[in-house]
Amino acid sequence: MAFSSEEEQLRKFRNDEIAQHYFEVLRTLISKKSIFAQNIGLYDVAAYLGEIFSGVGAEVTIDETHTAPFVLAKFKSSNPDAKTIIFYQHYDTVPADNDQPWTDDPFCLTVRKGYMYGRGVDDDKGHITARLTALRKYIREVGDLPVNITFMMEGAEESASTDLEKYLEKYRDDLLPADLLVWEQGNRNSKGQLEITGGNKGIITFDLSVESADVDIHSKFGAVIESASWYLLNAISSMRDDQGRILIDGIYEKIIQPNEREMDLI
Repeated sequence: MAFSSEEEQLRKFRNDEIAQHYFEVLRTLISKKSIFAQNIGLYDVAAYLGEIFSGVGAEVTIDETHTAPFVLAKFKSSNPDAKTIIFYQHYDTVPADNDQPWTDDPFCLTVRKGYMYGRGVDDDKGHITARLTALRKYIREVGDLPVNITFMMEGAEESASTDLEKYLEKYRDDLLPADLLVWEQGNRNSKGQLEITGGNKGIITFDLSVESADVDIHSKFGAVIESASWYLLNAISSMRDDQGRILIDGIYEKIIQPNEREMDLI
């Protein structure tokens, strides 16, 4: 399969009416801060997404039960036997504080040498507009959708998807049955091939504390009395060996082995 050059892709992008429209939508999305960790702009961005999707005929639900509103936008195929694809998205971003080396305002979309810059361009507001662009182009050029498409958009992904499980339970019947769920991203390697990676991500959070001296100790005792920081370092080091294997008792017993179908897919 031949892939067009970057120059050709940029030319097509500039001449594409729908792509240019959603480029401006993305510009607005980037300008609207939506940071769960700071409780900024979540309702504003969820409402804006509702307007965008409602304006192109989607059946939209915005649920504000929890801190970050949950947004569903459904596009129905006229085929009663159509399969269903869910696009998982999130509209929140991490902060862009002064300690980060931004050369431009992170909440103002800029383009330099064919690349877009702004907080949320890649993770994940840009993926919302990219997928909506593709859907709108398909409808214009082909017509009716061959599948049902649901955009599922949360606002707390950068903070461990707080309350997502509650929303999923509440909207279980709206989301099922589904045949495929597509996450964010979609990277290509140097050969232009799409790549899928798996089994290389896990997150655990915990707090460690050490009870040490309750009075100041003169620095001359530094070689005699261990500092709290060394106790913490030793505690962390004790959790895994030099090969990276976790040494916490029983942790590997909770691993679910892949079944035959999952191995076949790989």
